[in-house]
This record gives sequence, structure tokens and C-alpha cells, in this order.
Amino acid sequence: MGAHPALVGVLAAAGDIALAVVSFFIAQRVAAWWEKRRNPEKVPARERWSGSAWRRWGEAGLGFTAPVLAGVLITTALGVVLKVHRARLLLWMCVGVVFWTALLVLAGVLGLSWFESLRG
Repeated sequence: MGAHPALVGVLAAAGDIALAVVSFFIAQRVAAWWEKRRNPEKVPARERWSGSAWRRWGEAGLGFTAPVLAGVLITTALGVVLKVHRARLLLWMCVGVVFWTALLVLAGVLGLSWFESLRG
């Protein structure tokens, strides 16, 4: 199609980040609705501990790998279920989107130039 790879990468990253932001706004409302109906006394101690572990260590790893492993929608849903800090998860998801998009665009450009060099 003739589009510059950098432009395609920027547009792809912007679209993914926009989807992440919108999904977080929706997830906040769903989480607030769920918390109103949930009884905290019935939550097992093990579940309370695993949630605190995710809040302490999990946002960076989950958010950074989200674009390549699960996508932003599934990661947002997982973040709501695990009760991770939403702002930190969103930040790390944005960092991951930019990193992985740049890496994949670079790999695509280098791969195309390598195939063109083979053609002669």
C-alpha cells in the first residue's frame, strides 16, 4: 500500500492505547458495581493474599507483556479480577504497547529489506 512503516506503527500504537484507556473506564464502572454487591467477609484469606501480591509486584509484568501475550482487553479484565492498581497497569500497558510496536515495526522493516536484498 506504500504507507511508511513508522506511520503505521504510530497509528497502531495509538489505537491500542486508546482501546486500553476506554477499556479501563468501562472496567472501573464494572468493578465499582461488583464491589457494591460483594461481601468482603466471604473472601478466603488465600484470595486476599494473592490480590495483594498482584498489587505489589504484578502491574509491570502484566502490563508490559499484555500487547503480545493477551491483548489489552483481556489484560484489563484480568486486572479487574486480580484487583491490581489500574493506573499503574495502564501505564505499563502503554509502555508495553510502544515498546512492542516499535520492535515489531523494526523487525518488519529489517525483514523486508533482507528479502529485497536476496532478490538482488
